[in-house]
Amino acid sequence: MENPNPTAAVTELRSRLKQARRHTPFGHLFPEDRDPIYRAVARDHGCTVEDLHRWTEGGAA
Repeated sequence: MENPNPTAAVTELRSRLKQARRHTPFGHLFPEDRDPIYRAVARDHGCTVEDLHRWTEGGAA
């Protein structure tokens, strides 16, 4: 598999989290809501959840 693209992964992660927030009361996601999204994006982009956390540090998704 190719090297993961951090920009694309973070962009998709932010998009999925934003969409998920729209469907929750008060726009808040709990960790148990976010974890499956992080895992799915990591799987789709060939990286790890830890990579996603590192790439979003300082500008939390």
